[in-house]
Amino acid sequence: ADLKARELQNWLGERMGDTSLIEANPIFRAELVAFLGDRSSGPRREAIRDWMAALRSSSRYQNVLLVDDAGKVVLALDGPYPVIGSEGLAQIRAARVHKKSGISDLHRSANVAPIHLDIVVPLLAADTVRGFILLRIDPSGFLYPLIQSWPTPSPTAETLLVKREGNSVLFLNELRHRKGTAMKMRLPISPELPAAQAVQG
Repeated sequence: ADLKARELQNWLGERMGDTSLIEANPIFRAELVAFLGDRSSGPRREAIRDWMAALRSSSRYQNVLLVDDAGKVVLALDGPYPVIGSEGLAQIRAARVHKKSGISDLHRSANVAPIHLDIVVPLLAADTVRGFILLRIDPSGFLYPLIQSWPTPSPTAETLLVKREGNSVLFLNELRHRKGTAMKMRLPISPELPAAQAVQG
């Protein structure tokens, strides 16, 4: 359990480290804000797309999106999933209010079917939020395999991510011996269920 907790903390730390690199680069941040003001094609647009592609490749993001201050997608590296769901929009609202980056829970939405996480980075100019970078993560690419890997051979051992929803436990990742369970399987909270013990502290 300690090993998996550390692995998850390290993974989250690396993702939030990416946000720090964006926040701490005033020159590039100014370029992004300038493009939001003038969205015509040209060298600036191509340079931003090249940067998006490099960021996705180095950190295994599913997509990188540039969003304006109204929450509208201005530029998406990958076309199939340019929509922002309710969880991502909630992170945008929080980033606008607090002027700092944040990460959503694992979620799926009516507009974006695959399970994903959204990291939102506010783009500040003169202490005003002018737009956002949204980093979309597909957990099946790295996070779920990280959770499910086990250091020694075992027919039954597995790690679960769970959270409480009302009087039920929602399983956030695939179970080892039951497929199609991520973000779908719910069990009632009961004293005998280890996942229920976890969500109750």
